Amino acid sequence: MQESTPALSSRDRDESALALPLTKRAKKERGSPDPAAPGESQGLASETLENVGGEVSLDALEAKRRSLQKQLADSSERLRKLKMVRMYRSKNDLDQLESLTEKWRDVSQQVVEELLERSRANYSCSHTDQGLTSVTIAQVLDHLHIDYQLIRYSPDDQSFF
Repeated sequence: MQESTPALSSRDRDESALALPLTKRAKKERGSPDPAAPGESQGLASETLENVGGEVSLDALEAKRRSLQKQLADSSERLRKLKMVRMYRSKNDLDQLESLTEKWRDVSQQVVEELLERSRANYSCSHTDQGLTSVTIAQVLDHLHIDYQLIRYSPDDQSFF
């Protein structure tokens, strides 16, 4: 009569004796797919937070850790940028920059005028017999590849503004 009951494997006996649903971790260890998570049957890890009897899955903790690391990296980058802005503002006073820019422009205009005078002197000495016109500021600036707006030169008026 004992032969009428089929022989149960040790795995089947354990499951039938306990009659409790298996956790995802236990199913992974046994190799049985989880019908509730189709992505896992394809080898994808579950990223959802599962709280079964106070137990949090390792996948959920790992996802939370990655999320917090990303937030930390984003916050660190933002802090770095804010520190750079603060340093730039304290180091470079805008009023001082404007003042220095004006000084640079004035000196540049003086240098161009002096260079023009020397060019005219050299040009007139070497071309007296040919009757050619003298060098202009526009020609000097073009030769040096200097933008007219940068040095504030007006080619129409042929003067600095």
